[in-house]
Amino acid sequence: MYMMHMMDLLPEPLKIDPRIRVLHVNGSGGLDGKTMSDNQAYFAFNDVPMWDPQFRAAMARWGLMHQSCERFIANNTFLADIEHSEFDVALTHTINACPIGIIHQTTLLMDAGDQLCFIQRVKSFIGHVMYKRVWRSLISEVETAAFRNEFGNDFPHIEDLMAKAPLVLVNSNEMYDFARPTLAKIVNIGGIGMKMTAPKPLPEKFSSLIDKSQGFAVMTFGSMAPMHLMPDHWIDAYFHAFSQFPNVQFFIRHENPSAISSLLPPNVMADKWLPQTDLLQHPKCIGLISHGGFNSFQEAVHSGVPIIATALWGDQPRNAHLAVRLGFGVNVHKTRMNRETMTEAVRRLVEDKSLKESAVRLKAMLESRPVSSETLLVRWTEFVAEHK
Repeated sequence: MYMMHMMDLLPEPLKIDPRIRVLHVNGSGGLDGKTMSDNQAYFAFNDVPMWDPQFRAAMARWGLMHQSCERFIANNTFLADIEHSEFDVALTHTINACPIGIIHQTTLLMDAGDQLCFIQRVKSFIGHVMYKRVWRSLISEVETAAFRNEFGNDFPHIEDLMAKAPLVLVNSNEMYDFARPTLAKIVNIGGIGMKMTAPKPLPEKFSSLIDKSQGFAVMTFGSMAPMHLMPDHWIDAYFHAFSQFPNVQFFIRHENPSAISSLLPPNVMADKWLPQTDLLQHPKCIGLISHGGFNSFQEAVHSGVPIIATALWGDQPRNAHLAVRLGFGVNVHKTRMNRETMTEAVRRLVEDKSLKESAVRLKAMLESRPVSSETLLVRWTEFVAEHK
């Protein structure tokens, strides 16, 4: 496993099987990880138009990925290690195109669901066209140029190499995704690693509060949008809404709980860490309150709990609409974040039993799915290795 670092930030610690050889490859240089991390809150909690100077600056920083790519392909030790290892199959992401070129050389986001009005269809079309142009100008063209500069002008275009991939593994699942055109080589493995095991007993500080409540909800916005950067009026909206349901306990994952301790209603507990998986599988859990990231979305699905999603960026608006379409989600747009909208969303979570019923039904469908995502990943990878 090659972990290619494109920013000067240390990766999150991962539990990796000791039988797997891991090589860390440093390509940081043009991308300042801390700067990008500090700027995330502006995009996360605001509706940023394309003409905003911050948007243009972010696009410029994204374009600097090619500098990291140049460092990777100039690292002869790294390339030689790949080539000498004689791998049968190479698996990579497509966030950018650099790994595709490396594999060849070593021989190896729209706020809408599927029910669109005319204006949304126009925006979707424009967004699709613009995304392809932006990706090409900032990623594939510059990275193709980097490979040709290093290995000669006859190096194929990155997009041509991507099109020749014999297998595309997609973090999606036909049980809970929109219908879309597909190809035989596209295999959905959404939910991989999400297989829920029996929940562990909860620590006393959680279980004692749960026992006294009529139900509880979990709130977390993940690591990409830290809650300590959340605007004050968002905090006010959430805490006001929670205070309206004194018989329901709310658990919040917050990086600095002491900073908000004086604001917490009596039925809200904030902590740096939550046993999230165990909480979501508890029979008294009424739902998850989140940014709608796909991991959170899938965790709610596999736990059989409803979700209140306030999408921030990327695929999250799509995930929020998807949860609504499947009947287990409430979508609160970030431009309409206030006391009234959040109180109504929490009220639905507490009182609308159809949300829980839909979540439980979807969970049951996934558990009885004929072929698991793990099996699809292993069998298709073995198939490609055998018939390469």
